[in-house]
Amino acid sequence: MSALDFIRWPLVAKSVVAGTGLGSIYGVATGDFVFGLVLGAMSGLGFAIGRSYTS
Repeated sequence: MSALDFIRWPLVAKSVVAGTGLGSIYGVATGDFVFGLVLGAMSGLGFAIGRSYTS
């Protein structure tokens, strides 16, 4: 049994992609594109891990 068995990987992939998309919109709007991408990807990853852990 691995410590990462509770994570639903398809949800992680979808959330990171959605977060990166939203982060790119934020990056274009503010002019800090790399920060927007990183922030969006980390937000998506955090959401997916939290959602996998609680359900």
